[in-house]
Amino acid sequence: KYGIIASKSAGKTTMMRAISNGQVEGFPTKDEVRTIFIENDIQGSQMQMNTCQYLVDTVGFGIEVTEEEARKILIDAGFTEVMCSGLITQLSGGWKMKLALIRATMQKADIMLMDEPTNHLDMESKETLEEALKGYEGSLITVSHDRWFLDQVVNRIWELENGVVTVYYGNY
Repeated sequence: KYGIIASKSAGKTTMMRAISNGQVEGFPTKDEVRTIFIENDIQGSQMQMNTCQYLVDTVGFGIEVTEEEARKILIDAGFTEVMCSGLITQLSGGWKMKLALIRATMQKADIMLMDEPTNHLDMESKETLEEALKGYEGSLITVSHDRWFLDQVVNRIWELENGVVTVYYGNY
C-alpha cells in the first residue's frame, strides 16, 4: 500500500483521475486491473437519489445490483433504514466514505486510489476507514497530509516535490 505526500496539493486530484482513467504511461490499464478512484464524486443528477439508488447507479465494471441487494449490503455494513432511504447528500463525510468503500469492495477493485480520504471524518470514522484499509487485499494509493493515517495504512511513501518523486520504504 502506498501513500503519496505532495508538497503542493495542486494537481494531485488530476493525477489520481489520470491514473484511474488509464492515462498514465506505464501504469496498468483498466483492461489489466480494476482501478477505482474514491473521491467525493456525487454528480448533479445523483444528488436527488437515495443512498440505495446511488449505490445501484454507481457500481461499475458491469456489475449490476438491485435496490434490494444494495439495501441489504448497506444494512449489513451498519447503515440504518433511514440512511438507506434518505438522500445521499444527507450522509456525513464518514458515511459517504463508508459507502465509497462498500462500492469499491463490490467492484473487487485491484487498485484503490484515494484523495485525502480522512478529510471531514470524525475519529470513529477514521478508525473504521483504517481498519477497512488494513484488511483490503488490493493495492492502495492515497494522497494524504494526515501522517497518523499514513502511518497506520501504508508501507511505502512516495514524496512528490517539485516534480521529483522520492520513495521511502515503511510507513510514515
